Amino acid sequence: FFHYSKLRGLFTKHVQVNSNKNDIFLKSLFRMVLRYDTLGGPGFQASLPSAVFQVLKDTLGVDCEVFASPLNCNYSYFCSLFPDTDVPFGSIGSFFDYYPDSGSFEANPPFVHAVIVRMAKHINSLLKRSQKTGKKQKSTKGERSTLCTHSLFCR
Repeated sequence: FFHYSKLRGLFTKHVQVNSNKNDIFLKSLFRMVLRYDTLGGPGFQASLPSAVFQVLKDTLGVDCEVFASPLNCNYSYFCSLFPDTDVPFGSIGSFFDYYPDSGSFEANPPFVHAVIVRMAKHINSLLKRSQKTGKKQKSTKGERSTLCTHSLFCR
């Protein structure tokens, strides 16, 4: 029941329709759940406890997860693997197609080496881009990839 209520709330926030809203919600919900169910398995990432997301929001102004799904997101906006089914629930698309100018973000990618390396490269390119535009960047620290631990932006 928790997921249904959460997904209904996200849908209501992100989809503005005047008629057949319930039908549109149920069809969107079915497509999204079917897509994730097709992946099967227990998943490839572990989520942080909700209290940690609240601390990130309160202390660092984090309001977007860059690796999430409608089923496991903690914020109203997130990047996801399947924008075609996830947008009605708050997805802003793939992290690898996302180029914010500024902000604070939570990144907890699937525990797949190639994804972590690609994430580190994308984060470094975003930080370099923000440095060129004069936007203040946050430091990034990581243990999994030398791309993170040896970034010019680590302090």
